[in-house]
Amino acid sequence: MNTLEIILKVITFVTCIIYFVIMIKATSLILKKRTNKYITSIVILISSIIFVSVNNTYIPGYIVYIITYIHMIIFFALLFDGRKKDILFASGNIVLHLCGIGLIAFCFMAGCLRIEVGEILKNTIFNYLYVIMKLGISIVIAVIFIIRYKKLQDIWLSKFSINIIYKIQTLLNILIIVYGAYYSLAIETERYEWGMIIILMLFIYYITIQYTKTYDFYIDTQVKNILLENQISKQVSYYEIQKEHINKLRKFKHDYKHMIEGISYLIIKEDIKGLKRFVEEMDVEMRAIIDDYKEYSNHSLLQAILWDAQERIKKLEIQFDAYIYIPKGAQLTDLEVCRVFLNIIENCIEACEKAPDIERRFINIKTINTKEGVVIKVENTLNERLIIRNNHFITTKDDPFEHGLGIKNIQEIIEKHKGLLNIKTDQKNKKFILQIYLPHTLD
Repeated sequence: MNTLEIILKVITFVTCIIYFVIMIKATSLILKKRTNKYITSIVILISSIIFVSVNNTYIPGYIVYIITYIHMIIFFALLFDGRKKDILFASGNIVLHLCGIGLIAFCFMAGCLRIEVGEILKNTIFNYLYVIMKLGISIVIAVIFIIRYKKLQDIWLSKFSINIIYKIQTLLNILIIVYGAYYSLAIETERYEWGMIIILMLFIYYITIQYTKTYDFYIDTQVKNILLENQISKQVSYYEIQKEHINKLRKFKHDYKHMIEGISYLIIKEDIKGLKRFVEEMDVEMRAIIDDYKEYSNHSLLQAILWDAQERIKKLEIQFDAYIYIPKGAQLTDLEVCRVFLNIIENCIEACEKAPDIERRFINIKTINTKEGVVIKVENTLNERLIIRNNHFITTKDDPFEHGLGIKNIQEIIEKHKGLLNIKTDQKNKKFILQIYLPHTLD
């Protein structure tokens, strides 16, 4: 063994250790939610490419594939940003995808490098350019799949659209394989091997589609469960606040007789100052009880949502005035009410939080009921960073893929009930205005 081989083996050993340390550390940080997932993704991606390019000649090929798949699972976890069981469930899906992707990339890159370098297949697959380019194309395709998973959480993406995506992907994959096979048949690979590769890829892709459909249903069910949990928690909060208020009223009722006796006593004594002070104290206590039980809506769930939000609103010193009337004719389900108004309230509070001037923080919600339907008008402090495109605003949240309760979903719910949603800004008065029209259901 010459000096060069020893140096290369040492480099291989060191890069292996560094790579696995990065992978273990990144996984630990992901599970503890203490990392910037995009920066970590880039670090893992770069380290993977360096690892594969440096060690391709000195480690068995199956190790490279295992490492690549592990890298993609962690990369998926970073972008998915879900709970552990979600990541494990999704990892199976991404592995299935990668099996097909590996074959696709193999065929594609074999064809490309056959034309480019004129090498036989045996030399081509051991070429470092092949490994790096194959890893690159696998990552690109897998990331597209990952982004699609995020989009599939949006209810606005119909099943028809999903089926179209599947068909287009299948067609493109077959074309890529045919292309690779056509330009690689002259090299040291038998025709039956290419046939087996194509059959295997199609089989894997079929399994992947079935698995993906199951996964999509799982995600959709999970989103609904989260909303139901939120709805139940709001209702529990509503009943707890009601119970507390009833107890305050009972206490006040119990003390009311003694208060009247106290007033009578002060009148008999002609203690005007004492009487005035006593009445003022009673007034403060009564106002506190009335303020605690402010009615925001005729809908019990919506009342619970607004009651729950009022504590945050008070802490942020936001001027808040709201009454939302939901007519029975609107036919909104409790789940739809939860999805629509949780998102609206959250957006209002977020916009007010970003306003540096506390005096400009406000949220006003009012309804206008007509014979034809009801108009719900929401006004709040304008977020200067807000971007509106085609009646939709572009989120400024940290996670740009977080669409589960977005404006598009609100619009879909409103349109489902033949309603309208309009978004505009009043730059002069620094207002963000959202208007919803819900017609009464015709019998």
